[in-house]
Amino acid sequence: MNGETVTLSEMQDGFSALGVKRGMMLEVHCSLSSFGYVEGGAQTVITALQSTVGNDGAIVMPSFLNSRDFPLSDEDRALGLTLKVRNLHENSERSGMGIVSDTFRQMPSVITGEGHYRVSAWGKDAEQHAASGFQKIIDDGGAALLIGVDIYRMSSMHYVEGCMPQSIRDRFKPSEEARAKYPEDDWFIEAWSPETKPWYKIQKLAYERGYIVDSMIGQSKCMLCQVMLNSIKYGPLYSQNYYRIVKEKNRTYYEVYSLPRTETPPEDYTQVSFVCLRPDGAYEAPATVSSVCRYSRKKIGDMDDFHFHLLRHTYTTNLLSHGAAPKDVQELLGHSDVSTTMNIYAHATREAKRTSARLLDKVVGTA
Repeated sequence: MNGETVTLSEMQDGFSALGVKRGMMLEVHCSLSSFGYVEGGAQTVITALQSTVGNDGAIVMPSFLNSRDFPLSDEDRALGLTLKVRNLHENSERSGMGIVSDTFRQMPSVITGEGHYRVSAWGKDAEQHAASGFQKIIDDGGAALLIGVDIYRMSSMHYVEGCMPQSIRDRFKPSEEARAKYPEDDWFIEAWSPETKPWYKIQKLAYERGYIVDSMIGQSKCMLCQVMLNSIKYGPLYSQNYYRIVKEKNRTYYEVYSLPRTETPPEDYTQVSFVCLRPDGAYEAPATVSSVCRYSRKKIGDMDDFHFHLLRHTYTTNLLSHGAAPKDVQELLGHSDVSTTMNIYAHATREAKRTSARLLDKVVGTA
């Protein structure tokens, strides 16, 4: 990128590099100003998103009928208020959602739902998305794209707040005096909203566990959040995984537990993140993965030698061939000796050369 202007093609390349793919369902939250200068403005962002996910994907943005936050006065704080925004009319062109969301909402091909906390949707099943809010994305395992904003702005994450018992939520209702000062037809007020600090702790933990990936497009930090939506869907039943090392006379092995996050694991177990998980976060057994690989070999053909461990070899080869330091790759793979790492790379490159030679022989033989 040229450092001054972000173009459509640069934005498309940036979204693709981040991991946005054709057919994805995306919950999008965007700060246009975070990019710096964008050639074509908000429409460029929307076009880049549409072309990247394609017609078989979906884009969903919040279209809440709220203004931007109003500053709180000392009197507001004395009333216990933590948020104050104006309610807007249906035909308002601008809202507190930002220029990208407002432009998206007013496009002819976009469908907007009903109610105050509505969403706008484009692409596959747009009507269902518009009718369900962000629920369909959560239920169907979509992803969230945060462009220049943090996880606190991710609307589907706030569905978690709805899991609180009503008796607790009632404690945080605005007082009668506050509601008299700010009638609900004109204002939306809150007497409690979660501090941003806990959300940043969630964001940090999500990074550590690989639930979020990010990259820069122009001056904007863009984050793609994937697995966390299943965590929201399953709520307290979403599993955490733990292991312990068991040593017997003639062997050493790992014992694995998958427990809902509300349960306390045994004291001698350590939490661990796995590559292969079930939708509810539980550990997926190797036998199941092997079964899927066998099915893939039969279904696709020309994959007689394929097994899951080959993906680990591919990962090693790709890292090293693109300049990763052997020592770093060794640590990522958990090899005790760097020579093991390099042997995998040498074997993979030799096999690639043999494959190329066989292909060349075929070409020459048919010439």
